[in-house]
Amino acid sequence: MSDHSTNAQDNLARMTKAELTQAVRALQAIAAQSTHALEQQAHLLDLSYDAIFVWELHGRIRYWNRAAAELYGWTREEALGRVSNELLKTIHPVGWPEVETTLCQEGHWHGELLHQTRDGRLLVVDSRHVLVRDENGQLLVLETNRDQTARKQAEEALQKSEGLKQAILASLTAHIAVLDRAGNIIDTNEAWERFARENCGARLATAQNTCDLTVCCQASERAPDSDHTAWAGIQAVLDGKQASFIHEYSCHLPQAERWFLMTVSPLKNEQGGAVVAHTDITTRKQAEQALHKSEDRLSGIINSAMDAIISVDEQQKIVLFNRAAEQMFGYTATQMLGQPLSRLLPERFREMHASHIQRFGITGETTRAMGGLNAICGLRQNNEEFPIEASISQIETQGQKLFTVILRDITERVRASERLVEQAALLNQSHEAIVVCDLDGRIRYWSNGAQRLYGWSAEETVGRVARDVLNSGDTARLLDATQRTIEAGEWNGELRQLTKDGREVVVEGRWSLVRDAAGNAKSILAINTDITEKKRLEANFLRAQRLESIGTLASGIAHDLNNVLSPISMGAQMLQMKLHDEQSQRLLALMQSNANRGAEMIKQVLSFARGISGQRVVLQPKHLIREVIRIAEETFPKSIRIEQRLPTDLWTINGDATQLHQVLLNLCVNARDAMPQGGRLTITAENQPLDELYARMLKKDGAGSGNFVVITITDSGAGIPPAIIDRIFDPFFTTKEPGKGTGLGLATTQSIVTAHGGFITVESQPGAGAKFTVYLPALQLADQQRAGIASHEMPRGAGELILVVDDETAVREMTSAALEAFGYRALTADNGATALSVFALHQHDIQLVITDLMVPVVDGIATIRALHKLNPDIRIIATSGLADPAKVEELQELRVNHLLHKPYDAETLLQMLAQILQTS
Repeated sequence: MSDHSTNAQDNLARMTKAELTQAVRALQAIAAQSTHALEQQAHLLDLSYDAIFVWELHGRIRYWNRAAAELYGWTREEALGRVSNELLKTIHPVGWPEVETTLCQEGHWHGELLHQTRDGRLLVVDSRHVLVRDENGQLLVLETNRDQTARKQAEEALQKSEGLKQAILASLTAHIAVLDRAGNIIDTNEAWERFARENCGARLATAQNTCDLTVCCQASERAPDSDHTAWAGIQAVLDGKQASFIHEYSCHLPQAERWFLMTVSPLKNEQGGAVVAHTDITTRKQAEQALHKSEDRLSGIINSAMDAIISVDEQQKIVLFNRAAEQMFGYTATQMLGQPLSRLLPERFREMHASHIQRFGITGETTRAMGGLNAICGLRQNNEEFPIEASISQIETQGQKLFTVILRDITERVRASERLVEQAALLNQSHEAIVVCDLDGRIRYWSNGAQRLYGWSAEETVGRVARDVLNSGDTARLLDATQRTIEAGEWNGELRQLTKDGREVVVEGRWSLVRDAAGNAKSILAINTDITEKKRLEANFLRAQRLESIGTLASGIAHDLNNVLSPISMGAQMLQMKLHDEQSQRLLALMQSNANRGAEMIKQVLSFARGISGQRVVLQPKHLIREVIRIAEETFPKSIRIEQRLPTDLWTINGDATQLHQVLLNLCVNARDAMPQGGRLTITAENQPLDELYARMLKKDGAGSGNFVVITITDSGAGIPPAIIDRIFDPFFTTKEPGKGTGLGLATTQSIVTAHGGFITVESQPGAGAKFTVYLPALQLADQQRAGIASHEMPRGAGELILVVDDETAVREMTSAALEAFGYRALTADNGATALSVFALHQHDIQLVITDLMVPVVDGIATIRALHKLNPDIRIIATSGLADPAKVEELQELRVNHLLHKPYDAETLLQMLAQILQTS
C-alpha cells in the first residue's frame, strides 16, 4: 500500500461524521460544475482522499480520480469507458432500482455499498450519488466513495474495549466537549483543551460547569452575531427537539482568517446531554474561495486555445491577451494590456464594434456564437487588414462585467470561397453531389457528382430554384436548412429528395455559407452524400435489435417458468415412487409428461428468440413430421389440401426435436403463405444413401456422402423468381409485404439444418410452386441398436450434507426433500449472502453446494467465487433456467464443470450428484 493511501486511511480514522459530511458537500459543489470543469480541476480532485468518479446514466465511466485508482486497483485508463457496476461488481443492499428511483426523484442518494477491488477484496464504502449536467446538458452521476471497511473494523474492536470513549476523543482533531442536560461542559478532549489554552487562557481550558457557548464567545474576537443561533441549536438537541445540529461560523484572529464547523449530537444515555464538536474548515474555505476567483476568469477562455482570445472590462480596456492573439496581431501581451480594444480594428469598424459590445452588455445575453458580430476586419501591427470572425461572451465577477472576444482569422476561408467557382473542374471529380446556390435558392453550380446522384444535368438545373428540382414534399425542411445556414454559417443534417426519375434518396448534407472579401454573405455551398443504402441497413439493424429485445424478454419468462416447472417435475417423480395404484401412476405420469412438454416449449421459445440449443437425442423423424402435419391440418385454411407419404422403416437421426420441429413448421408456413388462394401441400420422407458423385452434383455447401433421411415439402404456389432464389436464405431478405416477414425464418432454418450436419436445397419455377428438400444425416445401424432405454434406478446417498441455494421457495424445498428422501442431508439458503453464512458455519461438514446462478443479494457467480476462497476444494453444481454460453464459459473458468438446467427432475439431480461424489 502506498504512503498516500496509508495517510488517507489515518486521516479517515480521525475524521468525524461532520468532517465527512463537509468533505462530501465540497465535492458536490465541485460536481455541480460542468464535466469539462471537472476535467480542468482534475488535479484538485486527485488530492482528495475519497474515490471520486463520474459516470453516465447507463453506467459508462467518464472520470476516475487517483484515490479511486488506489482504492480499487484499476488505473484511470483501465476504468474509463467501463460500466461502473460491472467493474466494481457493485452490490446495493436496497437494490439498484430503489437507488435509481431516489436518484432520479431527489437528484442525490446516500448509503453504503459493497464493492470488489481488482484483487478480489470486498470493501464497504460510504457512497454519495449526485446528478449533474455537463456542458451539453447530458445527465451524469458524480459518485463519491469513502472506504468504511477499516472504520467498521475499528469500531467493532473499540466497542469491545472499555476505553472506547477516551480513545475516540483522543484520536480526533476536532475540538470536542461533552455537555450535560443543562448544557454545561463535563468533559473535553485534548484538542479542545489545547485550543482553549491557546485562545481563552488556562482558566477555561478544563473549566467544569461552563457553558460551551461562553467558551465560543470568548475565543472569538468579533461580535457574536450567530451565537444566538448556535445556542438555540444546542438547546434544541439537549431538549430532544432536534436529532442533530450543524452550524458553520467564522472565528477570525487579527493576523488570520479562520472558519469552523460546529456539530451537535445527543448523548445516547439515561442522563442525556450532547457532544459538541468544532472542526477547523479554514483550509477548505480558502480553497473554495481560490477556486471561485480563478474560475471567474478562466471559464470563458479554457476551450479556445487555437483562436485569439481577448478579454476586456466595461471600459473596453484589454485585461487578457493570449498567445494566439499575439501571433495574429503582432503585438505582445505586455504591449496590449490596458490598451483599448479599438486599437486592433480599422477606423471604419471601431465605432460600430464598440456600440455592439455596449448593446450586448445591456441585453443580458451570456454568449453570441461565432459569426454573430457581422463581418469585420482586424488590423495587424504593420497596418495590414485581414478578415476575422468573432464570438463574444460576458460574465460578471465581483460586480464588474468582463467581456471575452474570440477571434478567428478567416483569410484562407475567404480566399477559398472566392476560388470555389474557378476550381469547379476539380470538384467534379468528387463522388458527393456539390451544389452552389445563391441566397435566393437558385442553383449557380451543379457538379458531376450531383448529376450522378439526382440524374439532372448541369444544363437542366443551373438557374432553377433548388427546391423545384429536388422537391419531395419536404419543402419545410429544405427551407429550414437554408435559413440555418445563413444565420449560423453552416448546417449539417439529413434530407429526403427526389431524383429525376422520381426515386426518393436520403442525403447527408454539409452546407456552408460563402462570404465575399468584405465579409458579406454571397452563396451557399452544399455537399450532399447519398446515404440511402446506409439508412436501409440501419433500419435492418434496428429490426434485429427489436428481435434481440424479444429474446431478452423470452429469457426472463423462461427463467421464471423453469423455476415453476422444476418442483412439479421432481414432485411428480417422487410421488410415483410412493403411490403405486394405477390411477395415481396414470395421473402422475400425465403431470410429468405435461411438465416435460412445458420445458420443451420453453426451449423452443429460446431457440427461436436467442438461438439457444437444446439437447440432442435419438429421434424418429416420422413422429416429428406427423406432429407438424397435425398442426397444419388444424390451423391452415381448408382451401389447402395436405398430403403425406411416409415409409414405415424410416431411419432414425440424432437431433434436437424442438429445433427440427421449428424447421419443418417454418417451411410449411412459407408454403401456406405462397398459396393465398389455396392449393396442395405435400410432405414426404425417405431413406437415401448419397455417394460422392451425387453429392457433388447437388452443388450445395455441406453436401457429402453417407446415409440421409430426406424430407421434402412441396407447394403448388406461385413459385420463386429465378432472380431472387439465390438470396432467399439471406437474413432480412423477404418477398413478403412490410410487417409480414423479416426474412429470418429461412435463415434460421438453414442454420439449424447445417448445425445438425445436414443441408437444404430448393427448386422452383415461376407459376409451378416450390420444393424444399432437407437432408439430415441418419444414425448408423450400430448406433440405432445401442439406443435403448436407460436404467431408471436412482442412486442413494450415504448421509452427505448438501447445501441448496435458490431464491424460489418451491425449488429449494422440493430439491431438499428429494435429497433427504434418497439418503442425503440438506441445508438451504435463499440468497448468496445467507449461503456464505451457512457455509462458514458448516464448511467442514458440507460436501457439495447446489446453487442457482440468479440468486439475490450476492449472485451465483460471486457466491461461487466466495465459496472457493473459503474452501478451494468444495464441489459445486450450478443450476440455471437459461442456457447462456457466456455463463458456461465463466463457470469453467471457476472450475465448475457441472451445470444443471432447469427444470430438472429428481433422477437427473441424483445421477449427477452421485457421479460427482463418486468421482471425487
